[in-house]
Amino acid sequence: MAAARMMRNGWGAGRAAARPRGGRDPRLVVVAGVFVLLWAVVVVRLWIVQVRDHEWYTGLAAGQHEVFRQLTAERGEIFVHDRQASDGYFPVATNQRTYTVYAVPTEIAQPKRAAGLLAPLLQLDEAAEVALAERLSKPNDPYEPVTRDASAELRDSVLALALPGIHTQPTIARFYPDGTRMAHLTGFVGADEDSRIAGRYGVEGAFEDVLAGTSGFLEGERDAAGRLIVFGKRDGRQAEHGSDVYLTIERELQLEVCRRLEDAVTKHGAASGSIVILHPVTGAVRAMCAVPAFDPNRYGDVEDIGVYQTPAVSDAYEPGSVFKAVTMAAAIEADAVGPNTEFTDTGSVTLNNHTITNSLHKVYGRSTMTDVLRFSINTGTVYAAMQLGRDRFREAIERFGFGARTGIALDAESPGNIANLVQRGDIYLATASFGQGITATQLQLAVAYAAIANGGNLMEPRIVEAVVAPDGTRKTFAPRIVHRAVSQRAAVILQGMLVSVVRDGYAKSAGVRGYLIGGKTGTAQIPYRDRPGYSDDTIHTFVGIGPVDRPTFSMVVRIDRAQRLFADSTAAPLFGDLAAYIVQYDGVPPRVE
Repeated sequence: MAAARMMRNGWGAGRAAARPRGGRDPRLVVVAGVFVLLWAVVVVRLWIVQVRDHEWYTGLAAGQHEVFRQLTAERGEIFVHDRQASDGYFPVATNQRTYTVYAVPTEIAQPKRAAGLLAPLLQLDEAAEVALAERLSKPNDPYEPVTRDASAELRDSVLALALPGIHTQPTIARFYPDGTRMAHLTGFVGADEDSRIAGRYGVEGAFEDVLAGTSGFLEGERDAAGRLIVFGKRDGRQAEHGSDVYLTIERELQLEVCRRLEDAVTKHGAASGSIVILHPVTGAVRAMCAVPAFDPNRYGDVEDIGVYQTPAVSDAYEPGSVFKAVTMAAAIEADAVGPNTEFTDTGSVTLNNHTITNSLHKVYGRSTMTDVLRFSINTGTVYAAMQLGRDRFREAIERFGFGARTGIALDAESPGNIANLVQRGDIYLATASFGQGITATQLQLAVAYAAIANGGNLMEPRIVEAVVAPDGTRKTFAPRIVHRAVSQRAAVILQGMLVSVVRDGYAKSAGVRGYLIGGKTGTAQIPYRDRPGYSDDTIHTFVGIGPVDRPTFSMVVRIDRAQRLFADSTAAPLFGDLAAYIVQYDGVPPRVE
């Protein structure tokens, strides 16, 4: 009867008519398809949540209703050449995994007890323990750091206490394995004027944007019950890690240079000292060291922040007689004088009512230009400069790079000061000819002497060899010739004259038996800061090149306020010791005499 009624109402007939011969209802197919599609969406979403965006959701799960957490970019490392390392490099600035121990005071029911248990682990005295207890008692405080840069062992000991409200989180701390002996090169990572953690000084500061990378972030929503809103508001960006920076510095040489400089400063009772060594042909900085230094691992311990600066780059000073070689090169280049040009020294010369004398008031009589360098005759250098003239002299020393920054990839480089050469009056030309009344940096001197050593090319000094991105992309910095400072002819003549200075002059202690080493001493009085004139304190400098026939170094040694009178007893012997070390280090065979 029921079936008959269904037929009469047409319902059964309609169903029968709509069903295809195969027996499948298309509406069931649609419903099944929808379920398959929903199942696929769930699977894909689970894959996104659990695999692709796992890190994002892990961070999201740790938050409250609105979450924002920085994803820290890992800072790039700084490498130097190291012959002992398997890959040829050593990290002088690297990252160490440390931990921050922090408290959530709102979760701590017994702050005094918690502080008492933590104190022995943190090595706190009684007063510090009381202070910690007060910090753990702060109402409505969601985050209170207890200690930073904790070791994994300390973290484990803290967690073993199982104190409610005490947590740890991993952090990354900067570490400098070679400490003080690389400090002026590396700089350090610390807070800037805006309390932002960033690279300061040295390569850390100059290459902050390259080393730091870019931090990422996570942001999302939770419901009132604390459950993740999978399809809720979300945003995020992965951190982009910093690039590694490879320096031209040679670690073994750097450490030896620093060790010997420290010994020399102590031996001569000096206030400070600095050394820079370049490769004359490539312009690569092989070593750069200064005393006093600082420990970049404990940079906050210094009393004078001036120690952070790199003296060879940032400290321009009156170089004294080492500048005579540049004056002579300029005069020879212009054919104003030659190495055998003679003049008669009377011990002094008067210009614009100012009298210039030789050191210790010596009189040398008839002398050649080679003698002028060999015995550091002030009046002879004045003679050479006067033959050249002020304008040509200024143009020549500018070609050697003085009065302008070298372009080295370090911050706070000084351009020096040659403004006196614009003044009318021969006295300014005369004093500048032997390195007074103008200023230069050690780096500028090293670059100028390197031009003499390599045949006349002014090279841009390089301290960075390459930058390597996290994906392995490598950007290299090749040697670059800025321009020609002097002709090859003039450079070769100067090489011979400088060899004569070391072999036959006052700087014999700078020589190395079996090798052609050239160079020049300089003892310059330090000018007063608050009034005209010069104090009795001096800066001793020796600048040299070698081996002249196969040059591998241009080196500047500077000793400040030594207890001895002249550079030939302080800077010159230190230069000689290092030159002997370098030719052995470089594997340069001695000449067959």
